[in-house]
Amino acid sequence: MTTVLRELGRSVNRAWENLAEGWRELFRSGKDALTRYVPAKGEEPAGEAGWEGPVWGLLPAEIKETKKSVVVQLELPGIDRDDVDVEVVDDNLVIRGEKHSDREHVAESYYLTERAYGYFQRVIPLPSNVSTSAPKASYRAGVLTVEFPKTASRASRRIAVQ
Repeated sequence: MTTVLRELGRSVNRAWENLAEGWRELFRSGKDALTRYVPAKGEEPAGEAGWEGPVWGLLPAEIKETKKSVVVQLELPGIDRDDVDVEVVDDNLVIRGEKHSDREHVAESYYLTERAYGYFQRVIPLPSNVSTSAPKASYRAGVLTVEFPKTASRASRRIAVQ
C-alpha cells in the first residue's frame, strides 16, 4: 500500500509540474499578446444580462527582420479591415480596433464562449533601427502586416575612459 501511495504521489507531482510548466510557457510567450476588450456601445459588459463572455483575448504578433525592413504581423481573427486603426506613437506601433459581436442577446444559451468582443488596443514596441515615416500596411486573411524600412545602422565606436 505504501508503494502505491508513493507512486501516486510521484504521479501527482509530475502532473503538477507539467501544468506549472505549461502556465509558465503560456505566460512567457503570450503575456504581451493578452489583450483586454472593452464592450462596445450597446453591448452588455461581462456578467450582465446573462452575457458571460471573456473580456480578454489573444492577439499574437511576430516581428521579423529582413535585409531592408522590419515586418510586424498581428493576428486579428474575426475583425474587419475597416474596424482597425494603425498608428505609430513614439517608438511604438499602436493597433486599435473593434471586434463586433453578431449575437442577439435574446434568449440565447451558450455552452462554450471563448471569443472576446469590443474595443481593443495592442501596443508593440518597435526596434530602434526602423524608419517610422513611411511604413506600408496590408491586411489579408485576418493578419495585419506593417512593414517598416530599416534606417542606416549606427556604427559603433570605442570611447576612451579618462
